[in-house]
Amino acid sequence: MGLLEYLSKNIDEVSSKIPLSSIEYVLNLSFTEEQTGICREAAKKIIENRSQGIYFIAIIRGRRMYRILLIDGKIINAESLEMKEQVLTGKKVIEELNKLDTICKIMVYQGDLPLAVWRERFVFGIPEIDKVHEEMIDLLNKIIKAIIVGDIKSLDKLVKTLYDHTLNKHFKLEEDLMIKYNYPGYDKHLESHRMYIEVIEEMMGQVKNEDYPGLLTSILTLLESYLEYLEDEDRKMVRYIKGFMI
Repeated sequence: MGLLEYLSKNIDEVSSKIPLSSIEYVLNLSFTEEQTGICREAAKKIIENRSQGIYFIAIIRGRRMYRILLIDGKIINAESLEMKEQVLTGKKVIEELNKLDTICKIMVYQGDLPLAVWRERFVFGIPEIDKVHEEMIDLLNKIIKAIIVGDIKSLDKLVKTLYDHTLNKHFKLEEDLMIKYNYPGYDKHLESHRMYIEVIEEMMGQVKNEDYPGLLTSILTLLESYLEYLEDEDRKMVRYIKGFMI
């Protein structure tokens, strides 16, 4: 068994349920290096030298491109495309790479989970609010990571935990404080909460129906639209409440 095959023993389940092209849009990718060499040998060397972290590897050979997701030295997902059409997934990609003794260009990108930048943006200076925000970011990070590494069994529990935390702890705390201090923007803020809850309810349905590409789309919606809107509304609320705490 070759190195690539050994590192990808669980790849088929993940590839069949969560397309690599969907995962690509969730990761924050930054280019790290480019190499040219024998496909099989160069790919193995790159993998052997990256035992920690998230990496997205593109291997180009003529009109064909092989794409690999590598996490902590293990191949999680792979696909092969020709002129932007997917032709292979999973172990078949690795098996084909193992046979290639032709020259390829290999481009390596390092990936980061997208929520790292949000942690500081949700710190406003009221400890109890900051705490529930930190817990929200941690839960979202766990959901994203579970999708990326193919930990499908954990997703149902994680999304339900996020829903319960959001409804019964995070939003309840904020709504109680707004009522206590008679916040004038209460109704508008409640609308932002309602929209956020609707997205999480949609996520629960997608997990139940094993619609993992749809789940990724919902998470991107949270990242690109609702979190920014929620941050803006929370900042206004906190600024008002702080006026009563001086």
